Amino acid sequence: MTNFWRLLVLLLAGLGAAWAATRVGGSPPTQAEAPLQAEPPSQAEIEAQIRAAEEALGERADPNQELPVDPLRADVAISLPSDI
Repeated sequence: MTNFWRLLVLLLAGLGAAWAATRVGGSPPTQAEAPLQAEPPSQAEIEAQIRAAEEALGERADPNQELPVDPLRADVAISLPSDI
């Protein structure tokens, strides 16, 4: 009979934990509860941000500029310890 009560207690504890887990997060806010979003930036503000980024980058401002890349050699010899 003690196994029955243990099973019942564990079952009720599991159900209670599952119920509590659904209550912690709550539901997402509705449209009326959602905070109002600020106005999107104007075209002048966007262009000012782009100019500031270009000035900060200097001559690397062109995102389409290809950077020189040295190809990796496939025949590089490496020394491995003998116990591998």
